[in-house]
Amino acid sequence: KYLHHNFICSLLNDLFGIQVRSGCSCAGPYVLDLLEIDDEKAEIFTKFITEDSEHRLDKDNDEIPHNALMKPGFTRFNLSYFSNDEEINYILDAVEFLASDGWRFLPLYTYNQENAVWRPRHLSMENHSNAYHSLQMINYQNGT
Repeated sequence: KYLHHNFICSLLNDLFGIQVRSGCSCAGPYVLDLLEIDDEKAEIFTKFITEDSEHRLDKDNDEIPHNALMKPGFTRFNLSYFSNDEEINYILDAVEFLASDGWRFLPLYTYNQENAVWRPRHLSMENHSNAYHSLQMINYQNGT
């Protein structure tokens, strides 16, 4: 099952509080090798994501933004020298959980095709007995 690297990045942050980065790093050719993307596949990706209308597959319709969803990449994190086994296992368990069940969260997120950012949907609170089941519902207006 393929899940977009930016989606995994959002889930690791939102569900587990794990700060990670996603994208293709700054070493493009090396990343293509890591992801086993040959020149032919790279050209196909370029045609999907380029903003150059001459090379876009949808060049007849300027209303459609380039499709950043097709940009290859991965999610990455760093471990500190001082990370203990508990912290490392927490991260690895989170990654394992998302590898098997991350797809279940897709309906709870929206995707912005212009910048490939995944954000939680604003869900109706009518069916929930506790209005504070989400951190999005916290109001600090009174300083508390």
